[in-house]
Amino acid sequence: MSLPIEETITELGNCDKPLLNSRLIELSNLNSEELELLEQAWAVIEPKRRRQIIYRLVELKKLRLSYTSRVCQALLTVIKANLERRALEAAAP
Repeated sequence: MSLPIEETITELGNCDKPLLNSRLIELSNLNSEELELLEQAWAVIEPKRRRQIIYRLVELKKLRLSYTSRVCQALLTVIKANLERRALEAAAP
């Protein structure tokens, strides 16, 4: 049986579906297990969709919706790791 957050993550990552604020709001106050699931899924979400998600999260934050800094930090950590990996791959002979 899947967790409700798994459905949310799957839908958020689906480029064929509209990006709904109601789904993004579900990222608020994730527990450690849910946050780990989001981090794992983030790597396979298309870059364009990841940018859309982050942009919308920032816009929602401006509206004073409360997102834990853990969610944003987790996504930024994954992005940083991917950038570092790509830089190392590009520098390899």
